[in-house]
Amino acid sequence: MNQALHDDLQALAVSDEGLLSDTLLRGRNGDIHAHLALLEVRCPQLAEKAVREPGRSPWTISLPEASVEALRHLLLYLYTDGLPSSFDENPAPVLDLLAVAGSLVSRDPPCAFSGEGRIKKSRLEKSPCEMRRLCALCEHHLCASLTQDTVVDVLQTAMKIGSKKLENGIYQFLGKAGNELIKSVSFNQSLFAALGSEHPEAVARAVSAAAGSTQVLPSESESDASQSIVVSPSKFLQHLTTLFESSREADGTPLDLDSRIDCWVCWGVPETSQLAVHRCILAARSAYFARMLSAPMRESSSGHIPITLPVDPSSAAVNALLRYLYTGTFVEVDGQHLTACDLVDVLSIVDGPGGRNFLQLSQKAYSRVRELVVAILDLKMHGNHSMMFLHRSIAQQSTTLQSLGFEAALQACKAECRNLDSFKTCIDRAEEEWWTPAMVHKLLVELLWRRCAMPTGYEPQPQARMAARRKEEYEFVKLHDTKTSEVWYVTCAHWLDTWKDFVRGLRGPPDRITNHHLMDASGSPLPDKEPFKDFRGINFVVWRYLHARYGGGPEIKRPAGDGYKVQLYA
Repeated sequence: MNQALHDDLQALAVSDEGLLSDTLLRGRNGDIHAHLALLEVRCPQLAEKAVREPGRSPWTISLPEASVEALRHLLLYLYTDGLPSSFDENPAPVLDLLAVAGSLVSRDPPCAFSGEGRIKKSRLEKSPCEMRRLCALCEHHLCASLTQDTVVDVLQTAMKIGSKKLENGIYQFLGKAGNELIKSVSFNQSLFAALGSEHPEAVARAVSAAAGSTQVLPSESESDASQSIVVSPSKFLQHLTTLFESSREADGTPLDLDSRIDCWVCWGVPETSQLAVHRCILAARSAYFARMLSAPMRESSSGHIPITLPVDPSSAAVNALLRYLYTGTFVEVDGQHLTACDLVDVLSIVDGPGGRNFLQLSQKAYSRVRELVVAILDLKMHGNHSMMFLHRSIAQQSTTLQSLGFEAALQACKAECRNLDSFKTCIDRAEEEWWTPAMVHKLLVELLWRRCAMPTGYEPQPQARMAARRKEEYEFVKLHDTKTSEVWYVTCAHWLDTWKDFVRGLRGPPDRITNHHLMDASGSPLPDKEPFKDFRGINFVVWRYLHARYGGGPEIKRPAGDGYKVQLYA
């Protein structure tokens, strides 16, 4: 899961107001807000407990043994697939969360854990469900952070919920650090008070382990419990994909505001151009949608969320954007690859009429969707695809993509056109009904301006041309430069400084990009190169633009958080 999706869902989980919440988790000392659609795909056995009074009242899920704090931690896990970062050596919140997770680890009633015998212990160990994964995470955290002050409380919880691995981890800890504890009156008193009546065998094993007896310690196969606790692979993205696909299954059915899928995204003719969606996902990922759906507006009451562009977007584009909002990724739509026009539509919806993040995604999410769109477009911008990409970006008035479109289209025309007639054919290929004479006129005016501003061959006004080039490059990079990126393109710091001097008017344009001194002959990074001093990281959009203009290389990619994270205008 990418960081932008994680952060947005985390904010949804911790929201005190319960953004578009339709469910209350009711604990022993209060309630917290939740969203039943997410609970259904993440923890069905929890969602099954939901009950509702007649009317539009919220769903209620009662967990009377759980504290509000434990419920908040449970919700945070279900929404982000991780334990809270606030967990430290204090075992109390982890133990509370483990107890709640243990009560939900199977579809049996929570009270089944109160019984004695093998069934109680074996069920927690073997039940394959999402709560089992949460239990394993809690067990691993507790084993790794055991102290002499917390060992009794942890052992008591391990016996209560039947966690054999956690119990073994405690005996292993006592065998290594229990010599002083066995002499402590307070330790022995607390141990007998907590477990003496219900679990005398556990008291005996704990005392023997602390006294140094190896017979009661776990076998070699069970030792080093923090390492033997296996945390199953995450299914979080699989669950989010299931949630997205459930909205597609609801397409074409009547809108039911009482259901989990409670609104439509509409464009063009609403009766034929609409896709079902969950309000909580739209609101979590987009501040624009959150305000629209939270306020007493027509869209909120009707459940119809309009998308307005100069040219109606394709259904594939809207579907792809919704999949990104749900899962953080783009994939094929119904087995078909996204076309250049689809991708232009995606970014046009995001940017809107303002040309810059109209949907108000988080900065990380916005940077990510732009990188994904441009990366896929880069594979398609050749021949007919490049001209279609340019036409669509003009039709959608996407200032963000038009510069890239002109670069790609002119390169294609240069390679294909040998005379005026072939050039005319290349320029006016579009046969789609949305490509109008007014758009053709705009295209020709833009081409004429580019020819005047950046001519080839004889240059009657070289100073004016160079000033226009400096302005265009500076404005493009300033617009697309970002502080965050999942992939950074490492670029020579000296070359970037030379380029910045050029756009400031201090010198002429730089030569080709020179990254060769950052690598050895085999293509591996040299160990003596330092961030800022020798190289900097730029995102894919900026790299592609500068590389298309200046050439050179080689291309060096590094993931975020690898020491290369630095803004170009640092």
